[in-house]
Amino acid sequence: MTGRSQAYQVHGNTLQPINRLDADARARLIGRLKGHIDRIAGDGPSLDATADVMAGAAVGWITGLAEIDAHLPAGGLHPHSVHEVVARSYGDAPAALGFAAALAARRLIGLNPEDRRPVLWVRALGDVSEYGRLYGHGLARFGLTHERLLTVSLRKPAAVLWTIEEALRSRAVAMVVCDGNHDRFDLTATRRAMLAAQEGETPCLMVFTRPRDGATAARTRWQVAPAPSIPPPFDATAPGNPAWRLELTRSRGSRPGAWTVDWHHATHRFSLVSPSAHRAAETGADGEGAVEPALVGARAVRAGHAGREGA
Repeated sequence: MTGRSQAYQVHGNTLQPINRLDADARARLIGRLKGHIDRIAGDGPSLDATADVMAGAAVGWITGLAEIDAHLPAGGLHPHSVHEVVARSYGDAPAALGFAAALAARRLIGLNPEDRRPVLWVRALGDVSEYGRLYGHGLARFGLTHERLLTVSLRKPAAVLWTIEEALRSRAVAMVVCDGNHDRFDLTATRRAMLAAQEGETPCLMVFTRPRDGATAARTRWQVAPAPSIPPPFDATAPGNPAWRLELTRSRGSRPGAWTVDWHHATHRFSLVSPSAHRAAETGADGEGAVEPALVGARAVRAGHAGREGA
């Protein structure tokens, strides 16, 4: 006797031995199982799996919502310009940062498949100490994995502006996202960034964590506030998708508009929230109280969290 056990399976009323897998078949099976486990344990679907690319051609930087893209010149965000995302109030900073992450993901989706350039996110250390570091796992849910995202935090405001301009001119990154400082990012600074973006054919997205007025060189300005998440149908107490109230307050060559949207991590797409669903989310399905607003972006930016930059 060899001492090796034999496995059997039931077939009708009889037991039949199970043929053992040969080495190659076993290796293939183990490889498939490992891949399945990696997908389950991963932070979210890859941007490559949901890329808006047909016949290998880039589709440009669009939101993917016809209702919003119709308000933008040429049917999308200009890829060689400066755009602003502004929190509607001081407490809406996480929502603004979350919406900026979603726009950055949409930018990467619109590139050619061969274009693997990352997003560069530039931050001032003062903003890092106030709002916390970027949280790698939260950003990965938006599609900004460590392969497609670089972050840098700088102490001096002048260094922040210099880094933004040089990165835009370099053409080495797919886009530049930066936390805007109201004192430094005036008309002159945004005009310099606009010229750098045009020279390097690279967009710049400036995120302001407090309300902002006044003249700038930005092509569009988005005012963002959190909206109540709509819970999934199978569990009314579970958190829903990230949701925002958007107001396009400035768009050169087009008209303003306002929408309520949510973001689907699995497909990396926006969708419009119907007024009836939005009212139900605000008041609660049973009418016994409001659902807590979704401070979207809290998973991407956790105040005081020791998440590693660039993760």
